[in-house]
Amino acid sequence: MELIDEVRSLLGGRAEVGSVEHVGSGAWSDCFAFVEDGSHRVIRVGRHVDDFVKDRFAVRFNAPQLPVPTVHDVGSADSGYFAISDRVFGDPLEGLKSWADVGASLVSMLEELRVADLAETTGWGAWGESGNAPKASWTEHLLSVNADVSGQRTHGWSQKLRSQQQAQGLFDRCYSLLREVAIDAVPRSVIHGDLINRNVHAEHGEIAGVFDWGCSIYGDHLYDFGWLDFWAPWFACIEPDVIRAGLEARWGQAGHVVANFEERLLACQLHIGLDHLAYNAYLEDWAAQDRLVARITDLVDAGCVS
Repeated sequence: MELIDEVRSLLGGRAEVGSVEHVGSGAWSDCFAFVEDGSHRVIRVGRHVDDFVKDRFAVRFNAPQLPVPTVHDVGSADSGYFAISDRVFGDPLEGLKSWADVGASLVSMLEELRVADLAETTGWGAWGESGNAPKASWTEHLLSVNADVSGQRTHGWSQKLRSQQQAQGLFDRCYSLLREVAIDAVPRSVIHGDLINRNVHAEHGEIAGVFDWGCSIYGDHLYDFGWLDFWAPWFACIEPDVIRAGLEARWGQAGHVVANFEERLLACQLHIGLDHLAYNAYLEDWAAQDRLVARITDLVDAGCVS
């Protein structure tokens, strides 16, 4: 059975006739749009139910400047699991020609992530169905990036990475530096952790939806800014200096003092680099690895963020 036929079967009588269409595929799931009782929705099908459960939990972070689509259903499918949620229209953030119009809304979104209410949650690092995370500190989470744990999606990456001398050497160098700069004296915020890859849509100069919370963690709010800055060379529309200026203005208005900015940001970006050296090794995507090695080398050699 083809996947779209499975989706139609899953939807049963929910979808209006002829409305089911494939709208995209990511690393871990496929997405189909449909119309139900006049409402536009999507159904995603994939092998990892934890991603969908996190999306359902993340709805509690919804705010006017952080629009998180409602998840209506999560369940089992022949090919794994499915989730049904409201559809978000607009263009992917990284697909925009310029962020000039959406910049203010993006800064407001990052601020909503920083101040989101986490009072009923505990821990640092990747959180699960309960909303709680397993690590006792931010440093513990950051330094766990070198663990190749049985049962995780990318298990086996370390053996593959060892076959690439340059990448392995850089991994070791960055991990050693991360041990030096990582600190626990950071505020605990919710981090989306994957603000590109078609996970944020914008429309009419505003952030229209933030979804796919599978990579979300609790930790230093600079991580999401660091993510955008790290990947800026891949996307001409990203202007890190403009985003940073906007954030600093908002922090000033809120009376929020960001101590040790450069060191904290470097720790975030080292973690991002290490995590993706492992991910590319798992995929055996050596072309992407080469470009990543160049980017990380530039950051480390500079001794600070770009």
